[in-house]
Amino acid sequence: MLLFLFAGVIIIQQIFSVSKSDGEDDVFISKDSLDFEDKLIDKKPQQVPPVSVNKEEPPLPKLKEEDKPLLKENTKIKEPIINKPKKIQNEDTESLKFIKGMIEHAWNGYKKYAYGDDELRPLSKSSRNWITKNGIGATLIDSLDTLWDDFVSTFETTIRILGGLLSAYDLSGDERILPKIVDIADRLFPAFNSPNGIPYSRINLKTGEHFSQTTVALAELGTLQMEFAYVSDLTGNLKYREKALAVYQKLSEMQTGILGLFPLHINPLSIKQSDNEYSFGGEADSFYEYLLKMWIMDDKEPQLFREMYDKAIKAAEEKLVGTNINGYRYLGKFRSTLNTELEHLSCFAGGMIALGAVTKREDDFSDKMKLAADLTETCYKMYESQELGLSPESVDANYFNPKGQYYIQRPEVIESIFYMWRFTHEQKYRDWGLEIARSIEKHCKVLNGYVGYENILSKTKNNQQESFFVAETLKYLYLLFSDDSLLPLDKYVFNTEAHPFTIKSFRKSNDNMKKQ
Repeated sequence: MLLFLFAGVIIIQQIFSVSKSDGEDDVFISKDSLDFEDKLIDKKPQQVPPVSVNKEEPPLPKLKEEDKPLLKENTKIKEPIINKPKKIQNEDTESLKFIKGMIEHAWNGYKKYAYGDDELRPLSKSSRNWITKNGIGATLIDSLDTLWDDFVSTFETTIRILGGLLSAYDLSGDERILPKIVDIADRLFPAFNSPNGIPYSRINLKTGEHFSQTTVALAELGTLQMEFAYVSDLTGNLKYREKALAVYQKLSEMQTGILGLFPLHINPLSIKQSDNEYSFGGEADSFYEYLLKMWIMDDKEPQLFREMYDKAIKAAEEKLVGTNINGYRYLGKFRSTLNTELEHLSCFAGGMIALGAVTKREDDFSDKMKLAADLTETCYKMYESQELGLSPESVDANYFNPKGQYYIQRPEVIESIFYMWRFTHEQKYRDWGLEIARSIEKHCKVLNGYVGYENILSKTKNNQQESFFVAETLKYLYLLFSDDSLLPLDKYVFNTEAHPFTIKSFRKSNDNMKKQ
């Protein structure tokens, strides 16, 4: 439930909003229209017109032959749009209507068969709760006063629940959400009560008990900072920010095998590396993302975060970036040598590198944007090269043969395509996004939602509409075809679950909360 109501709230609110009277401002979520008690968690949700696959559906937008992208065309980097807003309307109305239809269809199936639970199983018309037996969504509906007595992931609960609540408040301004934010932050906070300040990876949100394994993924330690820093900004209580950001300070002092990069796994007690494997893929990805985005969210302060990010990108160019037999650049995994396995999870990096280049323009700006464009193009090729037009979990970077043969609706490629569109306005990025959306619509749509594939080669479907499908994949598709004025990147920064947070200097005063 959380993933629809919070992560995707701005999209769903716009799609299902009532018509405005003449003269009203464009407001996607307002304090008056958003009722946290009666709308976000009401047992009687607003009625949404059902989407039926039996009815004749509008035709998919067609690409003209001459408009189809050439994978090996030279990338021309245009002047970035960020920090230079223009009044030109660049919404792609036809494609946007198509994506809205996908969101409506995914939402209708979820609302009918999984309302209050974490994820929809479209084929069996059932649901699944994957973090605890009660699920994230059910907990929110029942309110956070009756939290489950169970151990949960500090990392997942922070980026999903706390991040979702923060974004809901950020977009709505509804002060009734604020006590919920403080409640969940305080329940998570004991995770930082370790001897060295490195957070425990598991915590019981009812009792405050906590523990960690002897080895923890890098992303679990370094993907909490945006959320806890924002809680401090809202409350005026610096303890959340100080504890979370101290982790970066400790990691910056860590000696690793590759200067600037951190291993996939770390011993949380000794703060030493547990392996010699380096990657921007699974278990490491969002750590590097948050170094950059924490710096952006805090109005480009302090410089430590940016310095760590810059060193990581420099090291990645030397150790993690490879070139395949056809000249495509890709991000691999390094362990003494670079392997040729390209993970879908690492495909966020194209967008991240572009964001990093645009927010701090230096002499190598064009080189960084070219790298971002090349990596994004290679990741798009993961879709274009497959019979179904759907990317496997990982491929051999030379021939794009599937290694992880399943497809689970991941957002990372669309995310990078979105950023590249916003920064360059090159039409090929919208073309690529539309092609991927068309493949999802054609091969994943079923009566009650969208499914993935256990194996894209044997064409065996799974029975899962992932929690991040609407929250991230369809959200980034929606933003790709929207006007740049919707969540402009000079005012908002997205957390790793695609929850938008307003950059500090653009936030409104929050004196009421700080007095509580």
